[in-house]
Amino acid sequence: MKNLKYQDKFIEKIKIGPELAEFMLNQKMQNQRKIDLKTVNKYARDMKNGYWIELLGDPIRFGKNGRLVDGQHRLKALIIANVELYFYVAYGLEEGDFMIIDKGKKRRIGDDFHILGIKNSNAMAAAISLLWRYDNKLMDSDGSIICNSTEAYEYYSKNENIQLSFRPAQKMKGYLTISLGIFLHYIFSRIDIIQADSFFDHLLTGANLQINDPVLSLRNKYAFYKKPTVNIRLSRKTILAITIIAWNYKRENKKIKTNNLRWKTKTFPEAI
Repeated sequence: MKNLKYQDKFIEKIKIGPELAEFMLNQKMQNQRKIDLKTVNKYARDMKNGYWIELLGDPIRFGKNGRLVDGQHRLKALIIANVELYFYVAYGLEEGDFMIIDKGKKRRIGDDFHILGIKNSNAMAAAISLLWRYDNKLMDSDGSIICNSTEAYEYYSKNENIQLSFRPAQKMKGYLTISLGIFLHYIFSRIDIIQADSFFDHLLTGANLQINDPVLSLRNKYAFYKKPTVNIRLSRKTILAITIIAWNYKRENKKIKTNNLRWKTKTFPEAI
């Protein structure tokens, strides 16, 4: 490992731990793409929690000049996870070879759900990813901690009734994306299925709502930010938060002024 300059291309299987990973990272070529910490943290979690499958993916790659061409995210993750794992390591790549590395379309959780035969695969994958973050108290994080496909499927298997939330969510697509609607209806239905259905029905129609009803306030807020004349849009996180706040008001039979539905704290609310 002291000399990584090889003229001929070849590949070997070696165990890489934090110390060797640090050495390899120090050999990276100039102007290599910036490290994405979200990806690194995801890899590190997989490695530490036993979800990383050794010798399954692409090799760590070095050029003829001994410079690291591909693998910096995996190597950085090894250091953070503080584990040793086997990798294939390829040497002797030409300078232009990196141009064709990682050009394939990455498979998303929704793609995996489709392969597994899960109905409404893309919407369910997004909703389950949200549910996993919500149940693990990660909604206040910066988004760098996300579940992998294995965790998502395991969580879906424990929450298969989430499919029942697809139809109510689909009806709300004028206000909410289907995945957000699924997530919200499901976390409400875990508390009270009848009230969850009623909440969504009233949110959709606006029928028989009193002036200070939190559902009417939420409906008006959705409608306002959907207007083409309004240049700003609510973030996904804010939409989720104010909907949960409105649900909590409704559960407690509290009234609210029409324009006073706001998410005022930094802490993400929990449905009650």
